[in-house]
Amino acid sequence: MFIFDTPTDLLRAFELQPPDWVVLDIDLDTMCTEAIIRVMGEYRHTHWALISNGAPNPAWNARVQDCAATVFRRPLDGKSVQTLLIDRLDTRSVSHQTAIPVLKSQANQYGYLLGSSEPMRLLYHRLQRLGPTDANVLIVGASGVGKEHVAKTLHSLSQQAAAPFMAINCGALSPELIESELFGHVKGAFTGAHQDHQGIFYQAEGGNSIP
Repeated sequence: MFIFDTPTDLLRAFELQPPDWVVLDIDLDTMCTEAIIRVMGEYRHTHWALISNGAPNPAWNARVQDCAATVFRRPLDGKSVQTLLIDRLDTRSVSHQTAIPVLKSQANQYGYLLGSSEPMRLLYHRLQRLGPTDANVLIVGASGVGKEHVAKTLHSLSQQAAAPFMAINCGALSPELIESELFGHVKGAFTGAHQDHQGIFYQAEGGNSIP
């Protein structure tokens, strides 16, 4: 384990030997945000645990949403941090063999999801297991509970993460327009078709979609 006095020292360390994981206080005034985010993208096997006061930060949030990092908000929950580190160490050998980051989170934010209660930790665990597979997933729940956020997080973990993610509200589609919305149409195909329209299936080619 190494402790670096400044973010600059941390960046120099990556030039010599990239670490397996990094615990980083992102509220530091000396933070080299752009440089560190670039390193996070280049060294995907490194797992990042970010310590934050919880203030919104679009730059860091983008990395968290694609599951490249886990956020712990102050005051820290020692048990959650310990669980994350143990999980990371237990899967380190697998991560090195596959060159794909093994994502384990028991923390306050994972992908597009927030929460550290027992049900949320169980949800994170299930997403981690389902993400790399080709399984079809049915997400159920009452309106407003965050089903789309679950789906977006699952997409971030999938092999199609770099491809489009499309969400469509099937309940809002009228019987007259559903074929056009799903499969598209060309200009003049029907009254009101003023231009070509690419359907949802076409737009989601190679990626994921949810109804």
